[in-house]
Amino acid sequence: MKYSMFAVVLCVFCMILLVGCSQKNVVHVGFAEDLSSQVSSMYTSLSNGRKLQSNKLKMNSSFQFYYFDTRRDPEVAGNAFREFFQKHNHGIMMGTPSAECAQIAKYVADTWKRTFVCNSYQSSIVDQVQTTLLINQNPYYQGKLSARYAISEMQKKRICIIVDQSNDRLVSFKEGLADEGRIMDATIMEIGYKNPSEIDPNAFFAKISQSNVDAVFLLTADSLYQSFLMSARKDFQIHVPFVMSTLPNGGFQLDTDWDDTYFFLSFYDKKPTFVSSSFYQDYVNTFAIPPDMYAALGADEMILLDYAVSTLGSGSIAQLHKELRNSDLTEVDFLTDLRGFDSKGLALKPIDIVYVKNEKLTYQQTYWHEFTKQDL
Repeated sequence: MKYSMFAVVLCVFCMILLVGCSQKNVVHVGFAEDLSSQVSSMYTSLSNGRKLQSNKLKMNSSFQFYYFDTRRDPEVAGNAFREFFQKHNHGIMMGTPSAECAQIAKYVADTWKRTFVCNSYQSSIVDQVQTTLLINQNPYYQGKLSARYAISEMQKKRICIIVDQSNDRLVSFKEGLADEGRIMDATIMEIGYKNPSEIDPNAFFAKISQSNVDAVFLLTADSLYQSFLMSARKDFQIHVPFVMSTLPNGGFQLDTDWDDTYFFLSFYDKKPTFVSSSFYQDYVNTFAIPPDMYAALGADEMILLDYAVSTLGSGSIAQLHKELRNSDLTEVDFLTDLRGFDSKGLALKPIDIVYVKNEKLTYQQTYWHEFTKQDL
């Protein structure tokens, strides 16, 4: 009887040890996002991509995920980060809160010395902190790579930039474009405006038509693309290449005005390498719609987490930012072609070149230059 009792106690003790070890090895990851915002479809794509990829990598037994709705309120975001860090000593935060929320959350993460892998599209999010990384492409680097492609591949040395100065992202793109253009000895002409409701494209193109430019970068709201192109092509006979940083939203008609128009994109979700991927096919089979860039980014978050734990171990995940800065991740197969991170924590990614040919969008190539690893 004593031996039986001893065996039972021993079994219970062993089970407690096993459960304790199992819990200790679980990686806690929080996702903070503005789920109630008007761009909820973006978060649906992110969530779907995460679920699909985490299931594919069989991560559910070793990771515990938590979700916070920051409601576009920086105070709510900051409190969510504090709550999570207090409860999970080795946890990290991820997600795509609004830029305003991310700007507050990054300081909370820095105070707690915890990693925050952000999916927002704004390079300033990594400024003045040490623990925040930006896994998404950012407009400044996108602008620098765009300058490289236009000057070195398209042989355009006289570039005009029309930019909406009220839009921080477009201004950041313009700064990257202009900085790299000047490094490459290109002539850069800038035309900016601050009030979109008072712009006069005719005044812009009258000036441009007298300047013998090789290419025009149109950094405006996509709703203005068509009217600007019509003015340039028909009224001023400007037939140099026009370049935009985003595709127009919704349906738009491609006619002859769009000929010789390029889009230098952070990611093109219809490029052959993505469409032919197993992730793309699995996503269509699971959700009955094709994945977009945000679905790919959600999947890449899971790929990054899986890589980090397999390389560093679960105990070091809170300090992931230290390992990823200045990292080379070219051996890891990311859907959005993440190549690594620079010393500031910004992702190093290529751009996708798409242009209009015969009134159709045509994917040309994914463009990357190794120099960006050292110099961007």
